[in-house]
Amino acid sequence: MTKLSFINAEKLMDGICEVSDILKFEIDDKAPNIYVTAKKSEDKGLLRVALKGNHAAVEYDDKASFFRGLMLLCKNMADDFEICEKRSFKTNGAMFDMSRNSVFKVETVKEIMKYMALMGLNMFMLYTEDTYELEGYPYFGHMRGRYTKKEIGQMQDFGEKLGIELVPCIQLLAHLATALKWDEFAHIRDTHDVLLADSEETYAFIDTVFSNLSKMYKSRRVHIGMDEAAFLGQGRYLDKNGFCEQSEIFCRHLNRCRSIALEYGFKPMMWSDMFFDMAGEFGYSSDAEFSETVKNAVPSDISQVYWSYDSFDEAAYEAMIEKHREITDNVIFAGGIWTWSGPCPKYAKTIAVSKAALSTCIKKGVSEVFATVWHNGAECPLVLALPGLMLFAQMDYTGKFDLDAVKENFGFITGVCADDIINMEIADYPAGDADKSKVKNPSRYYLYNDPLAGLLDKHAQGLELSRFYGKIGEEYAEKGTKIGFFAEAFEYYKAVVNVLELKADFGVKLKKAYDEKDIPTLKKLYDLSIETEKRIDNLNAVHRRSWLFYNKANGFEVHDMIYGALKSRFQTLRFQLERFFADTSYVIDELSAQRLPFANIPEGESPAVFVSPRFTRLYSANVVATVFNDMFIG
Repeated sequence: MTKLSFINAEKLMDGICEVSDILKFEIDDKAPNIYVTAKKSEDKGLLRVALKGNHAAVEYDDKASFFRGLMLLCKNMADDFEICEKRSFKTNGAMFDMSRNSVFKVETVKEIMKYMALMGLNMFMLYTEDTYELEGYPYFGHMRGRYTKKEIGQMQDFGEKLGIELVPCIQLLAHLATALKWDEFAHIRDTHDVLLADSEETYAFIDTVFSNLSKMYKSRRVHIGMDEAAFLGQGRYLDKNGFCEQSEIFCRHLNRCRSIALEYGFKPMMWSDMFFDMAGEFGYSSDAEFSETVKNAVPSDISQVYWSYDSFDEAAYEAMIEKHREITDNVIFAGGIWTWSGPCPKYAKTIAVSKAALSTCIKKGVSEVFATVWHNGAECPLVLALPGLMLFAQMDYTGKFDLDAVKENFGFITGVCADDIINMEIADYPAGDADKSKVKNPSRYYLYNDPLAGLLDKHAQGLELSRFYGKIGEEYAEKGTKIGFFAEAFEYYKAVVNVLELKADFGVKLKKAYDEKDIPTLKKLYDLSIETEKRIDNLNAVHRRSWLFYNKANGFEVHDMIYGALKSRFQTLRFQLERFFADTSYVIDELSAQRLPFANIPEGESPAVFVSPRFTRLYSANVVATVFNDMFIG
């Protein structure tokens, strides 16, 4: 193992010790192989790494850039070299979704921070709707895996060692359904997921939020959300105050939140989409025409976060950045690593979209960016977003798109082949689509599709799915790692594919055999259902192990419920088949029904498409959960 001695690096040593295991070096001041001199750069954004003989130098801008430099040194130390890079962004990092059931363990955050620092990223944002401790509100985040003040302190202290700022990302208007479902919050509930604006009780609650954040976080940057409040003013607000234009309610509420944030010394940022809604557009549009009223409503001291995860068009990004600059001088861009559409990440789209977006941000002088890593059911392990974060870092430091360099650097710091993660999305393209930047997600709905009701059967016809998923299982048997940080994520993926090999088109085969009264095939499917159920059991166990490796336990009960439901339906299937075998005049209602497409299948395209609804809609055409205006259930 290489031995390094560090010079002028006193303030960096705590972080150096944390990453030495990943970079595989020892700190030895007595008999080093290489002396490493650290030097703070006078040129803003410059990173220069050089090695000559047994003397190396890392000239860096901030702590995080030093650790990227250290990574480049360890990667290239076989020969003398010099590498110069220049940052395009003063802030670059990631926002991880800690609100859709999976909440990272503190140790998981620390491990991700190590990798992020070696990429050169300097910001880690925790998206916490109600998953943080709030003094005086015991139901806020109750049984949700909320972070305590101590845990926040541990994560931010660790981040400080590596030059990574831990930033809170919260919600002060919408997206609060999991908190507002409790009776304790009935007095500040407008609709099921929106706070009651223009209420002093609401602002007392928000004051408590900032009071707690000020004690938990050292950072005084805060993301206050404010997005997608479609039902603002349409519930209890309407009952109490009568009709009022949403834009007026929104602006008053924003200003009250702003005042409270400033009182506690915070510098807020917010999602910018509601201002486009106020301009008469639903969502972002470069055609938006901002009135003077809207322009005056945008606080100059709140940064506006323009989020976009879909466009491949640099001209569209350029137009939207310019449109934002009509209302603010403080534009931040948030891209996305596509982890939210099912069990596997979508890298074809992530790469194409990120390339266009970041290239435009560099061109237009946007100084702050971050990648959002959302969940949509907590299926895909979020650690699989790290190759995407390397892409954000690589474009930041080099100013250009170089996927080979992204893969090479990712492989060096993780020991994992980036392509093994990037290519996981093949499970969502059983028709062999050449263009995988058009997102599809059959790995989700084939998994959840009921074998009797077959709501998704039309999307599984004619694709030889058993062979397709069996081949992926063979290909991935030896891919990934058996130990280490990414091992459990790979095992989960393999277990999903293992189930899909038998289940993906099970309903198609079942329906055909039932219609044709093909008893021998039905008996084979009866036996196959037992093996499928065993594989679901295995997936449940593997997913549980993976979940508890990365996350707090809270939230996995939802997956236990899902897997239990899937197993139970196969048991019901066998019960029904046994009756049919005893008397072939017996009618199995679900199998007698016509199969219809769940979603539109464009003419000439594969039946495997993108289907967005979640488990409860995919699983049954019947009522699983009900939402009332004054209560949120399910």
